[in-house]
Amino acid sequence: MKFIFLLLAMLYLGGCVSQYSISEQQVTNYLNDKLAKQHQAKDSSALSMGFRSVTVTLGSKPGVMAVTAAAEIKVATPILPLRADLQAEFEAKPVYDKSSHSIFLRDLQLVQFKATPAKLQKLLGNVSPQLVDLARTLLENQPVYELNTHNSVQAKLAEMTRAIKVEPGKLVLEFE
Repeated sequence: MKFIFLLLAMLYLGGCVSQYSISEQQVTNYLNDKLAKQHQAKDSSALSMGFRSVTVTLGSKPGVMAVTAAAEIKVATPILPLRADLQAEFEAKPVYDKSSHSIFLRDLQLVQFKATPAKLQKLLGNVSPQLVDLARTLLENQPVYELNTHNSVQAKLAEMTRAIKVEPGKLVLEFE
């Protein structure tokens, strides 16, 4: 009788953990925590960018994660340094990397790019590709979320996860 009760309990508990999701807010908070610093462009010591905020939207398009980044850029020029506020929106496919227990972005595409003040947008035209490449490099090489393997529940989830699925407002972990 105890065996049957134990078996039923395990089946019930196993069914409870058949799905786990990560919210837009969790991903947004994670990225804001990781990207909140000044970043230097590799090709130019005169160009730097500091992220102010990152906002994540999940599932507005099937299988797609949208990332809107607000940043301040600085361009050191011989006469007068330039500062501008940028807003760039990217879309990408999130993928789960089992070895690092992390979610990364792949196939990152720029959707929108805007500079403020507007009159600087033309001046920034020459450095826009560098800025977009810097943002793209940071977003593709930095996990957008990492399961905490020091937490016993998330460590177990990390072992069981084989892929993720994008649904409106959340990333759903798919288990083996």
